[in-house]
Amino acid sequence: MTQYETTLFVNIDDKEFTGYFGKEPYRFQAGEEKQVVIFVAQHLAKHLLDKILQEKYGIKNTLTDTELRRSLIAQVLPEEAIKAN
Repeated sequence: MTQYETTLFVNIDDKEFTGYFGKEPYRFQAGEEKQVVIFVAQHLAKHLLDKILQEKYGIKNTLTDTELRRSLIAQVLPEEAIKAN
């Protein structure tokens, strides 16, 4: 059995978030925190950030690396942000 490293994923939105990886749904209540396999967490974080940036900030180009995006990703994946520093 293969084991993968996990990281903390935090739904920083005030709404439920459902992201998909390999057609599997990953559901998070508003504010919920869960340990998730790193590559799944990174994928889900990208989609959560896109949703937040579009809905709350009106940003259409959500892939541009901005201070806001970096700040939000650090909140969604706090353990990865700590490792990066």
